[in-house]
Amino acid sequence: MLYVFHGTDGKEVRSRAHALINAFLSKAPEASVTRLSSTDMLPGTLVSALNTQGLFHNKNIIILDGWCALKETRDVLFDSLEEMKQSVYDCIVIEEGLHAAHQKKLASFSEKIEKYDIPKEPYTAHNDFALANAFDRGDRAGAWVELQRALYAGKAPEALHGMLVWKAKQRVIKNADSQTRAVLAELATLPQRAYAQRIDLAQALEQLILSR
Repeated sequence: MLYVFHGTDGKEVRSRAHALINAFLSKAPEASVTRLSSTDMLPGTLVSALNTQGLFHNKNIIILDGWCALKETRDVLFDSLEEMKQSVYDCIVIEEGLHAAHQKKLASFSEKIEKYDIPKEPYTAHNDFALANAFDRGDRAGAWVELQRALYAGKAPEALHGMLVWKAKQRVIKNADSQTRAVLAELATLPQRAYAQRIDLAQALEQLILSR
């Protein structure tokens, strides 16, 4: 049978996989464990492991660690999926980060497939202001970092643009000099200029921040 554990949270992925391995061993202490990393792959390595018969038992646990990362080992793994599905042995695949298409293929042959990702940090109002404040004080590097964090967290570029416009308006109220007004005008026309240049608003925001 085939069991798959994958996800960006490598520590949790391995913890869950090892918990299953320990559960198998508690039921069959005489079982042998064969661990194969992608660097261990030689022609026939997996086929040999699947067909190895123990002298005093017919139980084997085969662990394939990171085989989807390299095309060579991935191809060997995928070619053996049906055999692993039908095998009396327990085959456990461990992957950190798995392409959606590969995940789907493995799922179609797996008795169990579990995914454990590192949760994204929630994007809060404090983060919004961190971007606006960094931009306002002319901290180009800080503003760029906050922009990337916001976009990674799924914040809409339109919302980030709106926050920067709001901050610029607050600055104009306090100090309506020509430079402050120019910044506000540049922000206000940014969506139109992005459209004219055929670039998305996120890219336009990045260019604006790095140009200051």
